[in-house]
Amino acid sequence: MPHSHTLPVRTVVCLCALLLAAPLFGADKQRMAREAEAKRLTTLARNLEKQGHLIEARTQYLASEHVLFTSDAERGLQHVAEAADQQVKSLMASAGQAYAAENFAKASELLASADALHPDGPG
Repeated sequence: MPHSHTLPVRTVVCLCALLLAAPLFGADKQRMAREAEAKRLTTLARNLEKQGHLIEARTQYLASEHVLFTSDAERGLQHVAEAADQQVKSLMASAGQAYAAENFAKASELLASADALHPDGPG
């Protein structure tokens, strides 16, 4: 009597279920990897922000959002924008004082610093 090389139906169903579910496990790993990378970038951005490096912090928050949108990165961007606004106001006032004192090189330097904090602003 020849051996049958057929698998029981239950085994075939289980194998099919595993094959269909395999992409889901991969997607879950990818999602977890994106979450970890977004968290790493957001943490880096927070540290840069605390050090006063607002431009670099903004870049890292944006990179985090590019990987995976999170409310942490969004709040970080908002906080950086508010801090940059305050610095720009201070730099503009100092530039005005330098200009009034006819220290045009210093005024120009302060204006360039203000412009760097708001690259999308008027100008």
